[in-house]
Amino acid sequence: MIHIAGLHKHYREGGNDNHVLRGVSLDVAKGELVALMGQSGSGKSTLLNIVGALDGDYEGEVVVGGQSLRGLGDKARSRFRNRTVSFVFQQFHLLPHLSVADNVALPAWFDRDERGKDQHARAVALLERVRLGSKVATSPRLLSGGEKQRVAIARALFNHPALLLADEPTGALDSASGALVLELFRETNRQDGLTVVIVTHDPEVARVCDRVIHIRDGRIEPAEGAPAAAGEGA
Repeated sequence: MIHIAGLHKHYREGGNDNHVLRGVSLDVAKGELVALMGQSGSGKSTLLNIVGALDGDYEGEVVVGGQSLRGLGDKARSRFRNRTVSFVFQQFHLLPHLSVADNVALPAWFDRDERGKDQHARAVALLERVRLGSKVATSPRLLSGGEKQRVAIARALFNHPALLLADEPTGALDSASGALVLELFRETNRQDGLTVVIVTHDPEVARVCDRVIHIRDGRIEPAEGAPAAAGEGA
């Protein structure tokens, strides 16, 4: 599902050249649930942004779902994101003036193929799946943090993505809410065959994953005892 070879990422700040990713090479198979762990500044969120086509300024090879991301223009990257990949972040990014169901159906507004379909019915079905069937018409303002994150997960699933990228999805949640969110990731991964990559600091998140990939100072360090699926930093 994901193939990365010799990935380097630089950016300039205050006249200095920062080398964020240093020859990253790794593969994630279709249907895997993978944790990407590392300290702040290790490059894990940068790597997630590149895989999700949010950042196209890099050196190396990145292929997702058979699509090379190298050299894609803004429109092509936008189309790729809307049809292949979805995101869940630590912050929920819900629109307070819309109902919960309308927030879930938001991706349809950016996909011409989804317009005109029964968006509300799909949103309701997804809310039931994440245990929020009773909150369809509720304002996000009235939800707890854990409930908001479950709405964000339902929204991420709306367009039938092949890949779900999550950046610290339990970071702002209490332990009970975080455990339910992880259960939903695992359930979706098993039932739908969805490939999931979760950036996290949390060992509890890593425990539900098939594999843990450690990143340090922009280089991949395979977890002890894990398959050597990630290449050494160049």
